[in-house]
Amino acid sequence: MVRTAKLNCDKCGLGVRKEKFLKRLNGGSYCTKCCIEKRAEHREFLKRDVLGIRKREDLKKEWAAKRKEKGIAKTNAPKIKGQKIQRRKTSSLGLFITLDEKKVLFLKYIKKGFDQKEAGNKVKLICKKMSELLEKLRKTKKNEAEINTAFKEKFARMVER
Repeated sequence: MVRTAKLNCDKCGLGVRKEKFLKRLNGGSYCTKCCIEKRAEHREFLKRDVLGIRKREDLKKEWAAKRKEKGIAKTNAPKIKGQKIQRRKTSSLGLFITLDEKKVLFLKYIKKGFDQKEAGNKVKLICKKMSELLEKLRKTKKNEAEINTAFKEKFARMVER
């Protein structure tokens, strides 16, 4: 009894010598390489689609896409802000003696021959006098510009002494 057997793979068309080198799967005959690939594809199908197990790479891509969408949603056009006009404070008008001015006075008294304690006391005394002058000028209810000029003139006289 002679049987005529098909000796070609259904997937790749590879011809084999004997029938035993072909495997029968789902009504088709496949060579060993194609059979291994087909089983691997089926295992992958069972993992991904049936069991719902996902690959780490796919999850990372999905997370990156979500982050990108979230970042795009967050970025809004910057608001255009107008320039605000700030009010001038009384301290910005020069109605006090700054640290640099105190240092200049201190060094001036040191050069004149006073020791450090005396020079420091003189600078403190000048600061007190200037604050008293400022209070006195404010009690006379002059405007800020007049107070400022009077304060600067008095300070200049004290520095000259």
